[in-house]
Amino acid sequence: MTAVAAARSPLGLFWRRLRADRVALAALAVIAALALVALFAPLVTDLFGAPGPTEQNRAALELFLRYAYEQGIARRLMTPEEIFPPGIDVKVAV
Repeated sequence: MTAVAAARSPLGLFWRRLRADRVALAALAVIAALALVALFAPLVTDLFGAPGPTEQNRAALELFLRYAYEQGIARRLMTPEEIFPPGIDVKVAV
């Protein structure tokens, strides 16, 4: 008597092997968590009241702009608001 092997789909084989590999499952969970954080980043910044990009790095931007002026790279001393005008960091809803 011959035994008949059950046919398995490639997706079924993939899931079977993935469930058996604990490291792969942990990596999948980390990737999913990072994707969720990126997806909900605008909501998180609104919730916790994070400042805009020019406020977070104001000291570094002012230092960079002063060095650029002192070294002759920039013709005049600029402010961060001139480089990043209002509305450039407008939130876009997709």
